[in-house]
Amino acid sequence: MYMMYMVRKQLYLEKRQDKALKERAKALGLSEAEFVRQALDRAFAGEARNQPLNPQRELLEGLVKSAERISRAHGLPPAYCFNRDDTYREREDRLVRRK
Repeated sequence: MYMMYMVRKQLYLEKRQDKALKERAKALGLSEAEFVRQALDRAFAGEARNQPLNPQRELLEGLVKSAERISRAHGLPPAYCFNRDDTYREREDRLVRRK
């Protein structure tokens, strides 16, 4: 079994940094320690702004953006668009005419 060797570190953060770290780690579903490890790896690799902390989240966001783009490009024809009030009025008119 592979065991990762880790060293415990302590550091001082400003309150705003601590709050931001807690919020961001929670939003990404990571522990604070994992968030810091990934941030350090990216910083040391010189790619701090280019790689996502959570690739699954980035993939999902990309999927949503693609779906929105496709939806805008391939909107429904005007015949498929309707106003609910107009539809009810038409239905009521038909019912009244039958009587």
